[in-house]
Amino acid sequence: MQTRSDIKKLILKVQLDEIESEDCLHLTSYENRMSRLAQSFLDSSLSFRYSFGEDPLDVIETKTGLMLKGLPGVIEMDNKAQELAKEMFHASISNFRPTSGLHATLCSLTTATEVGDLIYSIDPDDGGHFATKHLVERLGRKSQFIPWDSKNLTIDLERFAKMIKKYPPSAIIFEHGTPLFNLPVKKAREIVGENVIIIYDGSHTLGLIAGGEFQDPLREGANILQGNTHKTFPGPQKGMIHFRDKELGKKIITSIGSGLISSQHTHHAIAEYITTFEMHSFGKEYAKQMIKNGKKLAESLSAAGFDLVNKNGIPTTSHEILIKGDKIGGHFNAARKLFATGINTNARVAFRQKIIRLGTQEVTRRGMKEKEMEQIAIFFKRAILDIESLEKVKKDVIEFNRSFPNIYYSFDKEFGLWQEGGNYDFDKNRRWNSNQLEIYS
Repeated sequence: MQTRSDIKKLILKVQLDEIESEDCLHLTSYENRMSRLAQSFLDSSLSFRYSFGEDPLDVIETKTGLMLKGLPGVIEMDNKAQELAKEMFHASISNFRPTSGLHATLCSLTTATEVGDLIYSIDPDDGGHFATKHLVERLGRKSQFIPWDSKNLTIDLERFAKMIKKYPPSAIIFEHGTPLFNLPVKKAREIVGENVIIIYDGSHTLGLIAGGEFQDPLREGANILQGNTHKTFPGPQKGMIHFRDKELGKKIITSIGSGLISSQHTHHAIAEYITTFEMHSFGKEYAKQMIKNGKKLAESLSAAGFDLVNKNGIPTTSHEILIKGDKIGGHFNAARKLFATGINTNARVAFRQKIIRLGTQEVTRRGMKEKEMEQIAIFFKRAILDIESLEKVKKDVIEFNRSFPNIYYSFDKEFGLWQEGGNYDFDKNRRWNSNQLEIYS
């Protein structure tokens, strides 16, 4: 039987997870850190409330005949965020209602394609998303993988053109999870013509795209640019969607409002709007530094003795880096050593190779630059290649990590959410939680 003591114990364990996460050096490519300003709204009482409509009115009558008390400030913030997003992503229409990147894909496919249509996507073994094929087929569409050039780490355009001619699709989804280099969107558009819908999922690169440091999918020929908003775009775990053409955009947004979503999660939406404002103000500088840090970390890891996935000797043009696992005792084994030293990353298969995948988006947002990338590479060497106590490395990682308590490229300083000097001290809370756990065990 569940007791209050059991519940107390579980709550304390989660609090310990929070504390230990703060001490970790996070290099996972699928996470980031929100500003304290954006994060503060996740605790807002508006999280209990729905936000509908487009006009910042005190009372709203929806198209479905529902009248409700409006949230004028939230709607006004939404409208401003849309305006800035259209500018950053060169879109005719932008929308923030999807609750995730995968939900954005669902919204796009269910509206832009029909049952029985053929949809092309990237094979997960080549870096595509694991869920796309499943989603396509469960929606009653047919799935086909895009032919891949493993040597050049991109689409095999010659084979792609032959497949398109033989098996013409209704839509193509570019959803790459290890985007070291740009995808050939413009050439793909030339091959498929104007009638095929091209969906570019920028979940990993939206922040780089917003900052003008990667590619420009909508101007290169994609119809839809979408993605989640918690990677290089450093917001909450939510989604956004942008359209090149107004007609298609209005069609899909109408469909979203008609039955593909009810609540857009008001507190997450507010955090997403604030992050959009921050990216409009600081995104160019942030994106440039992510790229610089990616380049420097790759150089430093290579110099330390790691073998990186590369194309013609170039390991990355983005924020991501892939370490080959075959020369470091296996990618899982190496990742476990990193976990033991307080460094979070992940091991997976990409480009049909077993790798460790890194991203510089979070460490960059915490203010780290090229000098710190050199130090991080030293930690990797000590943890994986050298015969050294992992506990000793962990102690040094924690000390290093705690010296970056603030969130850069944000409005935190303007709103009094900045810590001047010193480090965060989590030890007091950790000791308290540990003692409490012993009491309730």
